[in-house]
Amino acid sequence: MDGEETISVQRRINKRWYCYDPYLAIANSHFQVLDYIIGRIRLGSLRGKGNSKGHFGKKQMYSLWFSNRYARTVIRALYPYLIVKKPQARLVLDMLKRGGTYSPQEEIRRKTQQEKTYQELKIIHGRSVN
Repeated sequence: MDGEETISVQRRINKRWYCYDPYLAIANSHFQVLDYIIGRIRLGSLRGKGNSKGHFGKKQMYSLWFSNRYARTVIRALYPYLIVKKPQARLVLDMLKRGGTYSPQEEIRRKTQQEKTYQELKIIHGRSVN
């Protein structure tokens, strides 16, 4: 699972606000594997991802998706076992520690830190930073 998952933050923007929501997505071409996981932990949702070109032709891909509080729960549980995705998990978990109520000045500082985490995760995932 360490190599076939994405741990990141989704940025949602509105005219007056923006927020950062953690998410975890696990991709696999075997629906039964993901269905088994969701049945065992009773969290998340399954999504179809379309086809992926592999060495043996096209395969249907599926994704097990956890967002917000479910992502927090699963990322915390998986953290001790991660190797490859540990830096992304640490960034997300550190960002989540900074929750709570803030003064307007603290809120600006908090949003700036969340944006920094979002940009760092984009770099780790090899996407351009806008």
